Amino acid sequence: MKIPKLKCLRCKHKWFPRKEKKPRFCPKCNSPYWDKPKKKKKKE
Repeated sequence: MKIPKLKCLRCKHKWFPRKEKKPRFCPKCNSPYWDKPKKKKKKE
């Protein structure tokens, strides 16, 4: 079985997970939203 390399969309860190299930946090920036891109703020 091959485990894919993951990438944090917040800090751009790449890593191989230790377990098969999806990690809860990025190991570098500790963001729980590592798999969701940042949203840009709208100027009003």
